[in-house]
Amino acid sequence: AFAQVDSLCIKKNIPYRWELSVAMNSVEAQMDQKLFDTWVYPSANYYAYYGDKSDKSFSVSIIPKYKIKDNISVRCELGMTNIDLRSYYEGIGDTATQSQGHIGGTADIIKKDIIEQKIYRYLLGIQWQFIEKKFIGGYCGASLNYFHYGNLYWNDYILNTTSAGRSTNYTAITPGGYAFGTGMLVGINIYFSRQISLGGEFLYSLLYYQLGGIQNGTKEELFPTSPKQTVDWKIHNNKSEGIQFTKIMPSLNLTIRF
Repeated sequence: AFAQVDSLCIKKNIPYRWELSVAMNSVEAQMDQKLFDTWVYPSANYYAYYGDKSDKSFSVSIIPKYKIKDNISVRCELGMTNIDLRSYYEGIGDTATQSQGHIGGTADIIKKDIIEQKIYRYLLGIQWQFIEKKFIGGYCGASLNYFHYGNLYWNDYILNTTSAGRSTNYTAITPGGYAFGTGMLVGINIYFSRQISLGGEFLYSLLYYQLGGIQNGTKEELFPTSPKQTVDWKIHNNKSEGIQFTKIMPSLNLTIRF
């Protein structure tokens, strides 16, 4: 069996049959307006004018490919995106905030805001290698795409420094959803050797999506000298559905041939 495969490779001038790529993907391209539409107050809170913001999000994927002809391969991409947005605001002595009017009503607060969500990507496609000269290769292709969006978790902690340690803690969970459709891709590789390359890829998709649902939230108020007060809420009209073109998503990948 091994001899037959080797003979086939030599006959068709295929020096390898498998490729395995490990990719880092753009998170920003996956956080489009339709996704934000289901976040309601959390996204408005995170993108307020005040506070130091940090984005700890990342997106990775693995892409095995199998060559069926000299320049044609089938491919399967398995990816995961972890959205992790954080905002920190400390208003003590912030006179500019006081004069402009802070959303919290006073500058004498410390505020921590966190948004977390996971997105899982499953893409099945085919690619055509149209350039492979010396150390440069170029390809294009098409794919069938499915995206699963996990629940969105939001937490907003506010400490009032002028009220003897009074604090308010908001938490909310918004359902995720899914999207599916078709995409087009194009990429280029630079080969360091016959087996190893570093490259970039761009994906553009048309998707049907269903995102969001009933948001369940809790407001907890803590007072040093009195019992904790808790209020629950629901937002029912918090869903986004339709068909749209996505943003162009760039990726950086490391590929090994074998």
